[in-house]
Amino acid sequence: MIELLSVPLKNRPGQLHAVVVLIAQAGVEIKALSLMHHGPDNAEVLLLVTNLARARQALESAGRGYSLQPALVVEVSDSAGGLALVLEATMTAGLSINDLFYFVSRVEGKALAVATFDDAEHAAQLLRQAGVGVVDQKTIAGGAGARDAGPYLLDDYLGGSFFW
Repeated sequence: MIELLSVPLKNRPGQLHAVVVLIAQAGVEIKALSLMHHGPDNAEVLLLVTNLARARQALESAGRGYSLQPALVVEVSDSAGGLALVLEATMTAGLSINDLFYFVSRVEGKALAVATFDDAEHAAQLLRQAGVGVVDQKTIAGGAGARDAGPYLLDDYLGGSFFW
């Protein structure tokens, strides 16, 4: 399991830019981002970052509010229907996904999906039982996606160092 930064935004020009600049000035890379509109006045950005502690410190120093959102990063076949197989596993297990964003990784043939659930620990357990590779901080914890020579490091998928 990982933690995402969830940063509330006013729905005005420049709000997302301000958050991205704060994170960049802290020397932290954003590896994935999802922006959600929540009506005429509010939005939220979910961020997967390389150094959560430094990103949090930058936001706190600037007086920006944020929360931490437990999430799972799951391995998905980078092919037609790859995400559908993961969604089938969550549906079969009776899991409701709260947020989801999906992106291509640096490992050929593999993509990653970041999802939040009401109970991320339970979701991780059920997905692993269904054969879905779930990223635990730095490594894939077994599952159908693990390579014969050993599990991929999260760095293999995205590059850069991750500190959760």
